[in-house]
Amino acid sequence: MVEGGTTCWLYPGSDLLKYWDDGSYVSTTESSASKVLYGNQDHSAVKSSVSGKYESKWGSGPKMRHAVGYGPPIYNMSTKVFYKKAGSIYIDCPSRISHGQYYNFIIDNPPLSFTCSSSSNISASKSSSSVNVSSTTCCSSGWFSIMYGSYQLAKYNLDVSAVNITGPASVKSNGEYYASISGCTNPSSNNFVWNVIPASGGSYTTYYFGNNNCNMGVNFSTTGYYNIRAELNTSCGTQYFYKTVYANPSKSGVSGFIYPNPVDDILYVDLDNIVNTQNKTTITYDVRLYDGQGNVVHKTSAKSGIIQFNVSNLPNGIYFIHIYDGISSTPDVNKVIVSH
Repeated sequence: MVEGGTTCWLYPGSDLLKYWDDGSYVSTTESSASKVLYGNQDHSAVKSSVSGKYESKWGSGPKMRHAVGYGPPIYNMSTKVFYKKAGSIYIDCPSRISHGQYYNFIIDNPPLSFTCSSSSNISASKSSSSVNVSSTTCCSSGWFSIMYGSYQLAKYNLDVSAVNITGPASVKSNGEYYASISGCTNPSSNNFVWNVIPASGGSYTTYYFGNNNCNMGVNFSTTGYYNIRAELNTSCGTQYFYKTVYANPSKSGVSGFIYPNPVDDILYVDLDNIVNTQNKTTITYDVRLYDGQGNVVHKTSAKSGIIQFNVSNLPNGIYFIHIYDGISSTPDVNKVIVSH
């Protein structure tokens, strides 16, 4: 009573499980089974071509076709474990995962009971016919495997990377904003959907960029903070990537890149957008914050980037940002209100 494969000789008193648990067969449901093992683990039967019927032999007797629970009482026919031949296991998910995101890897043709093993930088746990996967460290290669007892049925290699939205922290004075997904080189296989969500809540706008969905470009018309969200739908579930930006399209010039205003704790000066607006890419800016009496309370210099001034300890009142470009004899002066 065999289905092919390696012959395994069994002797009186031997453990029949050495045949079932060598990785050739895996446990399954009755509807998917091709064999059944009975409770005392000393008798088995093969599913026949007749629905609901199995075939087996008892000792020197003839081969019989019988119901799944029929047989001599000494074999404890009421306790049954169903098996099927171990086939190829297909794992339906991308091999590149993002650190900090959680995935549900769908396992095609899994055994009824299996466990997971993984490399030290991957967390993998069984969930029905799928595996929940996340990375514990970034960024390197790793793996997880499907185990049946001590036997490895499938192994899946993963590449852990840091995926995020790259782009300026503020919107250009004309309302334009552009961002992209780091490391996204094949838009057609990723299918990012972009959302612009007001930080204050309420409805949001969804954007589709077709074959260029690794990048986005939108226009803002209302001042405020927004969450830029890139949404990636895969067979493993939905992943989200966020970036917060500040829009102040009602102002022109440098003032649109100094935010928030009024400010409570951190004041930002976006030199990147100032450089782009003024087309001054080689100079060093001297940025100073003065109080109403003309005292310098913060100062720094930089060629680019986003400058941060912590004003949480400053008294409420009117302050002034002076931005010197080293070319003009007078600075660009902008009023800032500190309000706690």
